[in-house]
Amino acid sequence: AEVALENAYYNAKGLREDSIEDAVQAFGEVISSEKRENDNKYGPWSFKSMKQLVKLYLKLNNATEVMRHYQRMLECVGDGVSPNAVEKGIHGMLDRISQNENLQGSLIRQIYDATLAVFSPKTGTSPNE
Repeated sequence: AEVALENAYYNAKGLREDSIEDAVQAFGEVISSEKRENDNKYGPWSFKSMKQLVKLYLKLNNATEVMRHYQRMLECVGDGVSPNAVEKGIHGMLDRISQNENLQGSLIRQIYDATLAVFSPKTGTSPNE
C-alpha cells in the first residue's frame, strides 16, 4: 500500500506540467487513498500532496483553494507526519506565500493566522516539542 501511494504521488507530480487539472485530481486521489488506508487520518503522502496542491493553486492565483489546502496541511500536524516534515513543509509554504506578489495581504494574513492558531504555545501544538 505504501509503495502504491508513493507511485501515485510521483505520477501526480509528473502530471503538473501537462495538465494542472489532472494533477489536482491525482493528488486528491492520493489523499483519499491514504485516508482510507489510515483510519481516516492523513499521512506523509497526503501532506506532500497538499503541499503540491497549494503550489498549483498559487500558480493559478486561486486564493480560496490555496487557503483550503493550506488548512488541510495544518490538519496533518500530529497525524502520522513527522514533526520535521511538518515544520519544513509549513516553513517552505510560508516562504513561498510571502514572496508571491499576486497574493493579497488579507490572504497572507489569513494563512499566517491559521498557522499561529495551530502552533501557538497557548492553544496549539509545536511539532518539535
